[in-house]
Amino acid sequence: MAQLKLNPAESIADEIRKQAASLGISVNAYMAPYLNAIARKELVMVPHFPPPSPPQREPSVNRK
Repeated sequence: MAQLKLNPAESIADEIRKQAASLGISVNAYMAPYLNAIARKELVMVPHFPPPSPPQREPSVNRK
């Protein structure tokens, strides 16, 4: 069975740990419903919203 590894930002990981601790359960038990929903394709990752700004382009200079 394959394992799914997550690499969230440290602040997100800390918040997940705090929420699990406040419920008196392990992080694995806390995350299981979410990971199962992802596996069943009921919960999907969405693109970043709002989308990142496109890179700024330098104005072109017409030389004659």
